[in-house]
Amino acid sequence: MAKEHLVATLGQIPPGCMKRVEIEGEPVVLFNANGDVTASLDVCPHKGAPLSAGDFDDGVVMCPLHAWEFDVRTGECLSLPEWPSTLQQLPVRVDDGRVFVSK
Repeated sequence: MAKEHLVATLGQIPPGCMKRVEIEGEPVVLFNANGDVTASLDVCPHKGAPLSAGDFDDGVVMCPLHAWEFDVRTGECLSLPEWPSTLQQLPVRVDDGRVFVSK
């Protein structure tokens, strides 16, 4: 069963920014796509590079290894839509400026 973890405040991830955190020793990256906060494991499903080391713009994160782009809201690979893997997204809840992730 998933457990909810307090991982950040909204002030720590302003719109257009991302933040790497750890949950139970596993890297997770938080994204704020213009007020829509999402989270995924901090690993590119293509070759395993840390997404938090890439670029993030307008809801799209670019992997630093091969420049593959992923929509952080849907998890879809935008560079190769036929690619079967998506971001490993995690449930997010924002309450009174605090960001919780379930894992």
